[in-house]
Amino acid sequence: MSRYPGWREATLTVARPANKFNARKTTLDGQTFDSAHEARLWQELHLELQSGAISELQRQRAFPLIVKAKDGLPVLVGRFTADFVCRREGRLQVVEAKSRATRTEAYQLRKKLFEALYGLRIYER
Repeated sequence: MSRYPGWREATLTVARPANKFNARKTTLDGQTFDSAHEARLWQELHLELQSGAISELQRQRAFPLIVKAKDGLPVLVGRFTADFVCRREGRLQVVEAKSRATRTEAYQLRKKLFEALYGLRIYER
């Protein structure tokens, strides 16, 4: 019942916004992925893990992006969250599930900063 005579309560349903890249969340092996492409890439990497081509496979690993300010103190300017991180031939490898649409300017900037700070290359598949 409304506090205002003659008014009735409205039932509001909030529509969940669609992903801006039209990606659909996908569940595979009990894990939820941001897109079907990311889930397929996980399957490929998981097969490589089982065959011994890679080791230490991780999902959604965050790397802090820290730069030195003018006063010499470190400043956290953001973070780069890698879709997948693994070891291939003893070296750390960062793998991103990227489509043309998801290679935004913001992503390109974080990628360049990550590669400069960590000395690692990001492989986009």
